[in-house]
Parts: sequence; structure tokens; C-alpha cells
Amino acid sequence: MTLIRLCADTFVRRYGDVGYVTNQLFKKDLLFDDIGADFLCALSRQPRSRDEIVAELLSLYKDASLTELGSDFDEFIGNLSADGFVVRGESAAELDRLEPRFRYADVQHIIEEKNINRPALKADASTELSDTQTVLSRLSQDTPLLFNLQVELTSACNERCRHCYLPPSRHQRHADTAMVRRVINQFADAGGLSFTFGGGECLLHPDFTELLAHARNRDLSVSILSNLTRLDDQLLAAIKSARVSQLQVSVYSLKADEHDHITQVPGSLAKTLAAIERLVAADVPLQISCPVMRTNYRSYKDVLAWAQDRGMKAQTDFIMMARSDYTQDNLSERLNDAETVALLRDMMEVDRDYREDVESERDPLDTDDAPVCGVGRDTLTLGADGLYFPCAGWQGYPVGDANTQSLMEVWARSPELEHVRKIVKGDFPGCRTCADRDYCAMCLVRNFNESGGDMMSVATRFCEVAHLNRRIVEDWKQSRKAPSASPV
Repeated sequence: MTLIRLCADTFVRRYGDVGYVTNQLFKKDLLFDDIGADFLCALSRQPRSRDEIVAELLSLYKDASLTELGSDFDEFIGNLSADGFVVRGESAAELDRLEPRFRYADVQHIIEEKNINRPALKADASTELSDTQTVLSRLSQDTPLLFNLQVELTSACNERCRHCYLPPSRHQRHADTAMVRRVINQFADAGGLSFTFGGGECLLHPDFTELLAHARNRDLSVSILSNLTRLDDQLLAAIKSARVSQLQVSVYSLKADEHDHITQVPGSLAKTLAAIERLVAADVPLQISCPVMRTNYRSYKDVLAWAQDRGMKAQTDFIMMARSDYTQDNLSERLNDAETVALLRDMMEVDRDYREDVESERDPLDTDDAPVCGVGRDTLTLGADGLYFPCAGWQGYPVGDANTQSLMEVWARSPELEHVRKIVKGDFPGCRTCADRDYCAMCLVRNFNESGGDMMSVATRFCEVAHLNRRIVEDWKQSRKAPSASPV
């Protein structure tokens, strides 16, 4: 008897007639038509026999023969098994043995094998829906689809990062545990998928491990944002058990004087690096974030190399935003033009993700009627006080209150969210005709925070950086061209 089970890192959702499956380990996802969606929804995290599943599906397709349906299902499962979405075997013990697990020893293989946005298969194995993220984005444009939720477990933090978009004068409070559990349940019941614990410093919350386990038990793909300085044996065990999709931690420099200058906490680099080494030894997937600013723009490359040598993904970001209370003293760390040019030249050489991004083809959703970003369409943030915001940095613009409203009531009826959803790229005509638009990082929250509350007022610094970005990329592309053959 053949048994079939979803892998622990695989998640299945159905959005109307579209079936979606993703694997957080291999970073793969696929979309299916309505028949494929039925096949997906018949799968479980508990072992089920192949014959039991086919018999159940036969009740949905009464005109199909058992042989024909079984053949289609076998081909469907064969493809999912080959891609690592499911395991098949003759016993539960065999399924456990075949279950893929994250190991840093296998990271290079995973990177080489990842296949994001590959063509999806219908139940009969023919191609139908391709480019999953484009399809999902279009779905969320037509009907807002709450796919991602970030919860700030606390506004307290044991570091005081100079560039942070949260004001240092904010109230230091932990989110109510019962409220967070309620929101997790509402998000899961609504078909949400990607759930992030943030802060402040989320590991400071006294019930973090309980809430982490609860989110995973509700079949959510869980990520964590943390500085890791509070990691201990109990937290490490809970994080490992939850099979988190990703734990993101900021390392600003491998030089203690630079990193600790940014966090304003002496000894913070040593604590963070020690915690990272423990998590790597425990095979917990990490992503290193290295925001670049005046203090570390000369040394950030060492962080990227250090992370990649250990099999960790690493990313940079140099576009700082003003604080959510409109104060801008944190922008003292923002790069000037000369520093930005030096950074961008470095990034073109050492940051593979950035280079791939600027060399990619134009976004197929870059049209006048496209949304500026996904806030209010597929993502939302809950603050520690119970107020909802479009995203983590946009805390000057509350859109609902979890203390008095359900999550889906806010999602469906918030007038503030409805206003944001109506804003499209065409509402910025100057941007649409700008030669630098493909290199621009303009967003509504950055406009809002930097202008004192006007999301439609384009922050000019981003225009300046976009122009520098285009110039550097074009120079780099020109330098990579082969020289013309000399005339004979």
C-alpha cells in the first residue's frame, strides 16, 4: 500500500479555483487549475493511502473512471514528489526517513536546485499557469488576498539602532498574548500563509515560545526577525522545533566598533555572532541582513562574504526611511552621493541578488493601473498595542484595532486600507515618465514618514538615488561588453 504525505515544509492553500503549493525549504511554489486544486486539497500532513485519496476524488468526479482518475493522480503526485513537495512510501517509518530537512551541508545543492516561478502543471501534467508570483499579484489586485501578516510581539528592544524607523521614545510594551493567539487563529482561518514575528525584539516577549508553537500548529509558514542577543537553550529548542521558514538577523559589520556603534550596545556583535553560530550548528535557516549606512558602507562586503561562506543568505539595503513619528535624526546615517556611488559600484560586483535584480526584465505588472506595492493587498502588520498598520514602518497610519475588531473585518472594511488600495502607479505621473523609474525604490511609507504624513509627496532623496543607481548600472553593463573586433 502506497502512503502519501505532505512534507513538513510544504504548505497548500486554495484561492477560489486556483490551487497553490509552496515549499519553504526548497523555495519552490506552483499554481494549479481547479482540478489540480482538488488534488492538492486531498493531501494531508498525516499519511494517507493512495487508494483512499483516489476514492475520495472519485466522489467529486463521478463521470471519470477509477483507472483514468488514478492515472492522472499518480502523475500529479509523481511530479510533486520529484520536486520535494510530498513524500511517498510503504510505511510511516519510510516517510519519516524520506522527509527532507534543512541542513547547511546541503545548502549549495538547494540553491542550485531551487526553481521559483517554474511552469505549473494541471492535473493532467500540461502547462497552464506560469510565473506564480505574477499570477498571485494579479489575484490580489482583483481581490485583496491577505497572504502575509507580521506581528510585533513587543515594542521594547534591547538595542537602540541609530537608523531604526521606530522612535526611541515609543512606549515599551508587550503585545497581549491572548490577542496575538486570536489574531493567529483568524489569519489561519482566512487562509493566510506567511506569518512573521517581529518587534522591537520579539524574543523579549515572555510568551514567545508558546506563540511560536501555536502559529506553526495552525499550519503557518513562520519567520522571525531578531537580533538574537537573548537566544538561550529554551529559545533555540523552540525555534528548531517550529521549523521556521527563516530567521532574519542584522549584522552591520564584523568590526565590533562599527556594529556596536550602530546598535549603541557594547558587546552586541559578539552576542549576535555567537547566537548565529549556535543556530547554524542546529541547522536553523538564517538570513543575514546588512543595512548599509555611513558607519559601515566600507565594510559591509565582509559581512556578505562571511555569511555566504557559511551557507547563509545575505542581503543589503541602503534606502533608509525617516521615523514613523516623522522625526529624521536617524537619517544622519544616510549615505551622501559620493558614498552611495561607492556602495553601488561595490554592490554590482559582490551582491549577486542585486545584480540579478537590475539585470532582470521589466516587471510585467509595471503598468499605470498597478498598485505601488502590496500593502493593503496581500500584507498587513499588527503592532504591539493591537493597532493594525499597512506595514511595519507605517505606524503613523493605523487602519484598524485588534482589540475591538476581527482581522478580516479590518481587512475587508477599513476605509484607510481602501484608500491605500486605490493608489496606483499612474497616480505619480512624473514617476511614470522618469528615465530612472526602473531603478527607483520609492514607496508610500517612505513618502509618508519623510513628508510628515503625506503618502503622495515623493521623497526627493529616492529620486536622486535612483538616478545614481541607473548611472552606475549602465556604466557596469557597458564595461562588461566585449570590445569590438579590430579591423584587419
